[in-house]
Amino acid sequence: MLLSLITAILFFSRKQSKKEALTLLMILSLLLFAKQIFFLLYTIDKNTQPFYPSFFDASEFILLSFIFRSCLHQTFFKQWINYLIVAFSSVAVTLYSTQPNDDFIPALLIAEAMILVFLSIITLLILIRNQYIFIFNSFVFWIAGGTLFYYSMLLAAEWMSWQGLLIENGTTEKKLLLSTFGIVQLVFYLIALLMKKAKKQEEC
Repeated sequence: MLLSLITAILFFSRKQSKKEALTLLMILSLLLFAKQIFFLLYTIDKNTQPFYPSFFDASEFILLSFIFRSCLHQTFFKQWINYLIVAFSSVAVTLYSTQPNDDFIPALLIAEAMILVFLSIITLLILIRNQYIFIFNSFVFWIAGGTLFYYSMLLAAEWMSWQGLLIENGTTEKKLLLSTFGIVQLVFYLIALLMKKAKKQEEC
């Protein structure tokens, strides 16, 4: 929980507000901290109140998409991500407005994870091509790496749950796994902010 808050505080202390990606990362860190506080203070039954978890998940997806958009130099990719965000938002709003139950939420979460994994891979591939020598000094590498790790593990955990590979109390075990993966994700984001002052062309 504290890692997300530390990341946001570090952003202010390093005065990196001119970098759009890092500004969005700071907002994402505050969102993750608010999410953890919210579920710590309020007992939410995800079966009867599925809106709250999915709201935070959708917000994370949109913020991460904007982060990748700000890091990509090619106009084609920027426009494609714009269309993707608009399409996703339209589909999500339509489903919430028209569906009487919440059966679509797991599929929506999987779709978000798959898209973010794809965006992470594209960003890393472009970054490797353009900055392969100093790639570990790029904050973009650590943001994309942390996102790729977490959402790949989320997909793996979902697959294990579907295949019945988790223990009898699979829901609890999956939550524990995702919490651990989330800590690793935040460590990657923290490293991104600890990088030395980025070069002027810190884009892919």
